[in-house]
Amino acid sequence: MEKVIELNEKSGEKEFHLEHNQRVRMALRNTVWSSLKPVTIVLGLLYCFFSVSHIFLLPLDMRLTMSSLAGGSAVIFFCLAVSILRVNYFEKLAYPIAFLVLLLASLNSAIHLFLSADIVQSTNLILVIFGAGFFILSTPWFFATIFVTLLSWFVAVSNLTDQHLFIHFAFALFSSTLASVVFHFIHVRDVIDNHRLRLQLERLATHDSLTGLANRRKFLEHLQLAIANGKRTGFKVGVLYCDLNNFKIMNDTYGHEFGDEVLMLVADRLTSVIRETDLAARFGGDEFVVLLTNIKEPAGIDTVVSKIQREFLEHKDVRCHQTLIQLSIGQAELPGDCEDIDELLHLADERMYENKKKMKQEMTDAP
Repeated sequence: MEKVIELNEKSGEKEFHLEHNQRVRMALRNTVWSSLKPVTIVLGLLYCFFSVSHIFLLPLDMRLTMSSLAGGSAVIFFCLAVSILRVNYFEKLAYPIAFLVLLLASLNSAIHLFLSADIVQSTNLILVIFGAGFFILSTPWFFATIFVTLLSWFVAVSNLTDQHLFIHFAFALFSSTLASVVFHFIHVRDVIDNHRLRLQLERLATHDSLTGLANRRKFLEHLQLAIANGKRTGFKVGVLYCDLNNFKIMNDTYGHEFGDEVLMLVADRLTSVIRETDLAARFGGDEFVVLLTNIKEPAGIDTVVSKIQREFLEHKDVRCHQTLIQLSIGQAELPGDCEDIDELLHLADERMYENKKKMKQEMTDAP
C-alpha cells in the first residue's frame, strides 16, 4: 500500500510539474504578446517624431537618410500594431515578432551611430539592451537579441578611430548587457513563481487533497463541457456514482489512516481503469463519481462498469490487513435516461443506493 501511495504522490507531482511547465510557457508567451500591442504603437509614434525631428536637427548629409529610415520604421511598427490587434492567431509568433521589433530599433540606432560617427549615439543601443531584459521573456530569444544588438554596435564603431569616449561607452554597453541579463532572469523567475502559486491555488480549488482526484467543482465543469460536446457530436455522456460498502466499519475497526489509504487505493484503481478522456472525481467521504465521455456504443457504460467491478474483485493488502474493497455503482446516461445535469446525477445516485441495498440483501440471504 505504501508503494501505491508513493506512486500516487509521484504521479500527482509529475502531472503538476508537466501542467505547470506547459502553462508557464504559455503565460510567458502571452505576456510578451500582450506587451507587443502598446510597445509597437509607442515605437511607431516615437519614430514618427524622429522622422520629423531628423529633418531639423541632423546635418544636411544625414537628414534624408535618417528621416526616411525613421519613417519607414514607423510604418513597420504601425503595421505590426494593426496586425497584432486584429489577428490573434499570430500569438504563436510572439517571440519572433518581439525579436523583429528590437532588431529594427537596434538597426536604426546602429545606422545612426555609423553615419554620425559619434559614439555618444550608443546610448540608444543601451536602451534597446535594457528593454530586451524586460520585454522578451524567452531566454534563447533574449540572448539572440543581445547578440544582434552588440554585433550591430561593433559594426557601427568599426570605422571610428579617434574617439576619446570609446572606452567609456564600451564599458557602459557591456555593463548594461550584464544588468539586462540579471534583470531578465529575475523578471522571468518572478513570472514563473507567480504562475506556480496560481496553479497551486487552482489545484487546491479543483482537486481533492487526499486522493488527487478532481473535486465536485471540477467534475461539474467537465460534465457541462462534455454534455455540450455530446450535443454537437451526437455522442452520449455517462455518469457512474460509486460508493464504498462498509467503509464506516473499516474506519471504526482499523482507524482513519487505514480509511484514508483505502480511499487512495480506490482512486488509483478507478483512474487505472478509465480512459484518459474520462474523469474520476471524489465528491466527499467515500463517494466517487466517474464521467464517461464520447460514448458511441449502447453497451459502452456497461463495459466500463464491468471493468471497474473486476478491478475490485481481488483482496489488497492495506496496513497488513487483507482487504476486499467493494463498490456499489449506479449509472446514468444523457441523452437517454434524463435531460439535464441535476437529474443525471440524481438518477445515478439513486441507482447506486438501489445496488447497495441489493448487495446487502444478497449478503444477508447468503448461507
